[in-house]
Amino acid sequence: MAATTSGPFLSRRWIAELLLIGALGLVIGYLGPLGTFALPLDERLAAWLLLGFAGYALFRPIPVVLPWLSRRIGLPQPIMAALLMLVPSVPVTAIVCWTLTVSDAAHPLDMRRLAQIYGQTWLMGGLTYSLFILAFRGRGPTGPTGIASTNAIEAADAIGGAAPSPDDGSTRLSRRLSPGFGPVIALKAEDHYVRVIGPERSVLLLMRLGDAVEEMDDVPGLVVHRSWWVAQAALASLEPRGRGAMLSLSSGLAVPVARDRLAALRSRMPG
Repeated sequence: MAATTSGPFLSRRWIAELLLIGALGLVIGYLGPLGTFALPLDERLAAWLLLGFAGYALFRPIPVVLPWLSRRIGLPQPIMAALLMLVPSVPVTAIVCWTLTVSDAAHPLDMRRLAQIYGQTWLMGGLTYSLFILAFRGRGPTGPTGIASTNAIEAADAIGGAAPSPDDGSTRLSRRLSPGFGPVIALKAEDHYVRVIGPERSVLLLMRLGDAVEEMDDVPGLVVHRSWWVAQAALASLEPRGRGAMLSLSSGLAVPVARDRLAALRSRMPG
C-alpha cells in the first residue's frame, strides 16, 4: 500500500503533530510520571521531550498497517491497535528505564517495576493515540505513517473498469484525494474510517460516513446501506437478494442494499 499527499499539506500536518507532541512532553514532564518526578525540573522536561519524540517515531506507523491488518486478522481496529501498541512500548520502556537508571544508579529496577513501567507506557501510548484521533479527525490525508492519523491509505484495490464520472473533481472530498484519483463512485464505512472508492483504486480516510457524504456536495447519489453511499452516475443493475438487494456499479463493484432503501434506489436506476 502507498500513501500519497501534497507536500505543503504534509509539511503542515507534521509540524502540527510535532508541536502537539512537544506540548504533551512538557506537560507530562512537569507532572513527572513513571518515577521521574524525583528528577530536577529541567532534566525532567528534557527527558520527557526525548521520550515524546521517540514515542512519536515508534508509534506513528501503527495506523498505516492498522486497517489492513485488522481486516486480515478479523479483529476490530481498537483491539488491533491495542495489540500493535505492545510492540513499540518495549523500546519506549527501555528508554524510560535508561533515564531512571542514569538519574538514580543506586536503585536498580527490578522485574516488578519494569512490568509496571511497561504497562504505564502502553497505557500512555494508547491515550496519546486517542488524543491524536480527536485532534486530527477529518483533517484529510497525511504522510506514509501516522499515529492516530487521518491519513489516506491508498490501497492497491483494483476495482476494475472505468465508471462514468460522478463528479468533476471540485467537491470538498475530492480535494482530499491525490491528483489523478478519478471520480468518486462509492463511499464505504469501515470502523472509524471511510473508504473512498474510485474507478481503479481506493483510499481510507479517518472520518465519518455522514461527513464524507456531506463533502460530496451536490454530486447526485444516495445512501443504500448504513455503510454505503453510491454515486448515481455509477448505478448499473439491481438484483434482489433476500430481504434486500445487491447493487452492481458500472465499475463491477457489488454493493449491498438495505430493504428500506430499495424504493428510493429503484427510482434512481437507469432505464
